[in-house]
Amino acid sequence: MIIYVMYHDEKSHQKAIELCQEWESNLKLIIQSIEKTDQVEEYLRLDNFHFSPINVPCTPFLESGTYLSLLEKFDEWKNEDYVGLVTYSIIDKLTFFLKKQMSLNWFTILKETYKKKADAIGIFGLSFCRSNTIISLLEGSVFQHGYNYYNAWRSLLQSMGYTMDKIDYDNDLGIFCNWWFTKPVLLKEYCLFLIKAMRNVNENPKLKDIFERNAHYETGNINEEKKMELFKKPYYTIHPFVFERLLSFFLAQKDNISIGCVTKMYMKL
Repeated sequence: MIIYVMYHDEKSHQKAIELCQEWESNLKLIIQSIEKTDQVEEYLRLDNFHFSPINVPCTPFLESGTYLSLLEKFDEWKNEDYVGLVTYSIIDKLTFFLKKQMSLNWFTILKETYKKKADAIGIFGLSFCRSNTIISLLEGSVFQHGYNYYNAWRSLLQSMGYTMDKIDYDNDLGIFCNWWFTKPVLLKEYCLFLIKAMRNVNENPKLKDIFERNAHYETGNINEEKKMELFKKPYYTIHPFVFERLLSFFLAQKDNISIGCVTKMYMKL
């Protein structure tokens, strides 16, 4: 298993390195402790766990742009049992989202993954609620970001050959933040899917215009100068929000695959 830890500048690069070292150290202690009293399955041995920083390209797709770099590293992970992505800030964000101190025990996570024979595992699953009723991811996303979101979502997926019954799917649990891991064959397929989507947005003038519209996101921590650098606009554009949710759409199109979540949360809108 290899987990890539995303970073975007020198400061976050150092934090990513420290997080990789912390997880490796914790795993070593857990495995050494177990080995004293019991035999550890081959797939759970220390040399089967790898953590590595990976840079997030400076694009309006934000973390979703990392899949370009990930595909370039295909030879590093093609023979792994599982490979995935998290961000350097994952522990702080999970703690904030779930309102309790969080940590990730990769030994337990992978052990349960093998036990359940899962094809993909999300670290952070999210469902939207209104009036105490769970609503679809699409409806929740439109509620958050307005019609600009739906226009972008529909237009992009139509350009990729999907019909409206697929586009307006009613999945009510999404994997967010690009925190997930999966089998290499599925990850490569998703990388290619996402790269095609990015190419469509960048090369189709109509899509480009739609995605450059305001996402009405006021709680982000990117300053005005950085927004202009990333989005060429003084606001968050639609790009990162549609592309973050494409993972859940992609997985929902797959038949006969097992998907799980480490943590789940319900967000009231």
